[in-house]
Amino acid sequence: MTNVSNHLIIDEIVRAIAEVYQWKDYQSAEKFTLLPAVADSLKLHYAGRYRSTDDQKTNIEILPAGNDLAMKVEGGKAFKTYFTQPNKFVITEQPAMWTIAGDTLKMFNGWRNRAFLKQ
Repeated sequence: MTNVSNHLIIDEIVRAIAEVYQWKDYQSAEKFTLLPAVADSLKLHYAGRYRSTDDQKTNIEILPAGNDLAMKVEGGKAFKTYFTQPNKFVITEQPAMWTIAGDTLKMFNGWRNRAFLKQ
């Protein structure tokens, strides 16, 4: 039992329970190989502001960071992205897989799946 609204601690609790009880439909952490680089044209396409489709309040920004891309949630700290495929990436600060298809950014984190549209 927890008395916080911080989704990161709640996600970690659910992840641990799913692992112990081997929940079949729970998306657990994947093992993956990182891409050495992502094409500059893709970086330009992915960069921009995205807004959540569920509450229309959560904003994410993907921006250039040297030779890489970074992601900011609600104007906070920028997190480096690590691409596993040309349209999929992870950040080390949150156990989730992110995908980009067209103008839609999607987050898959165990039981939580969210979509964000490019603004």
